[in-house]
Amino acid sequence: MDAPYILYNGNIYPTTEKLISPIEHIDSLHMVEFMHSAENKIHFFKEHLHKIRLTFHLLGMTLPDYLKGNGNFLHRELTRLINKNKLYMGAGIQLHIAPEFRIAQTIAFPEREYVLNKGILTDTYEHFLKPIHPLSSIYQGSFHFWQLARFHADKNYDELIFVNEENKICEGYGKNIFLIRDNKLYTPPLSSGCYHDILREKVLLAAKSVGIDIEQNIQLDIKDLLMADEVFFARAYDGITWMKGIRARRYYNVKTKLILRQLNTIMTA
Repeated sequence: MDAPYILYNGNIYPTTEKLISPIEHIDSLHMVEFMHSAENKIHFFKEHLHKIRLTFHLLGMTLPDYLKGNGNFLHRELTRLINKNKLYMGAGIQLHIAPEFRIAQTIAFPEREYVLNKGILTDTYEHFLKPIHPLSSIYQGSFHFWQLARFHADKNYDELIFVNEENKICEGYGKNIFLIRDNKLYTPPLSSGCYHDILREKVLLAAKSVGIDIEQNIQLDIKDLLMADEVFFARAYDGITWMKGIRARRYYNVKTKLILRQLNTIMTA
């Protein structure tokens, strides 16, 4: 459930404050980052900070002072918001950030660690193909494409798998996609135009740690999806989303569970 307080430029306000809510009406150019926390620890904060700085550079935006150095100022603000909302178990953090403002809101999760879902049904979205462009790897270059896909989506499916302009699979909605076949984990290369979530590298590390081979340099198509043994999405906000099926194809989750357990070990180390 949504928490009762949000952060706005260093101050904490009730979410009902009309001057700053709802945040989705902000029109100025800004970036959005999704994080996970538990027990007052923001997981992978350094990686998130690095991604935020790269996005500012890519968009040609001036880096504000609170993002310089080790990011302790921003970290303290987010931790203060978590405490104000009494989110002592797990929590998701949605951070909207620009040179002139920063807004964060949180949502409570029932568990401290990432938990595997019961499985979702998916299909590919090919009404419009995602362009391959430097901005495709960030939220700003992907959000309107995702929204357009939702408008056209078949309501029989829980999620969509996006296809790029070369008819190769690239991502889910704000999530990276992974396929497992014959003890090898596949994920589209960053050159595919896929959105780049910081959990991508952590999933690859977790898979390698449990003895699964990695392949991240080849393009993948729909045929690869249909031949896979297991498929899942991943993002830092809420972890792994297991895909139980696409169209008439159904998947296992044996190695997905192994990767998830190792991912939780890495996250809480």
